[in-house]
Amino acid sequence: EDFANRPRVTFSEHFASLHDAMATLTWMTQNEKDGIYKMYCDLMTVMAEKGGDPKKDSWGVLTTNTSHEYVVRVIAQHYNITTARAAGVIQLQHNEEQLNKDPNFKIRHDIQAFVDAKVRDNHRDVYQSYGEKDPMGFVEDPVASSGFLAREDVGSAAVMGASDLVDIDALVKKVKRMEKDEASMRIKNHIYVEDVDDRTRNVKLDKEAKRLEKMKKALAGLYDIQKAS
Repeated sequence: EDFANRPRVTFSEHFASLHDAMATLTWMTQNEKDGIYKMYCDLMTVMAEKGGDPKKDSWGVLTTNTSHEYVVRVIAQHYNITTARAAGVIQLQHNEEQLNKDPNFKIRHDIQAFVDAKVRDNHRDVYQSYGEKDPMGFVEDPVASSGFLAREDVGSAAVMGASDLVDIDALVKKVKRMEKDEASMRIKNHIYVEDVDDRTRNVKLDKEAKRLEKMKKALAGLYDIQKAS
């Protein structure tokens, strides 16, 4: 929330660090994809051997319609990724497994390993240049940096640059004057409800209220009599 509602006017064109920019350099390697797909196959095999039907059981927050959806949710929680990403990786790995059955089709895992290594080197160098810690694994985008978290104000989400020639004090005074005028306008247009004395209101009394009223009248002079005696 603090990041989403950060000031949109700044004297700098970029953030001082990746942390300030809420940016994460991340890359899912082939080993991680293979691990996700292997876990999926293992869990689906175990559930098939048990012969259970998740639709008949209560899984709490993991309530799903099929064993496939349940397994995807478990894997997503294990790898700390979204269910959509986990399902996508599983589907792509399954497609690759089917393509491997074609003897005329060759999957270049050596090229993938080369790309993974180069991306890893690049991420390590960038984090070292900022003096920050490399996450050393795939990390989902923070919610605030994705833009799905709405701002509290009604202004634009775009970042605007401010020149050093801008008179900040004059702008602050102008904003304060505008806020004061707006508040004054709201007060003038406010509809006030006239105060009414509660003793003049007509209200319905039940039997208990009438009994207490009679008792009050009967005991009205009791303390005066005691003081006089």
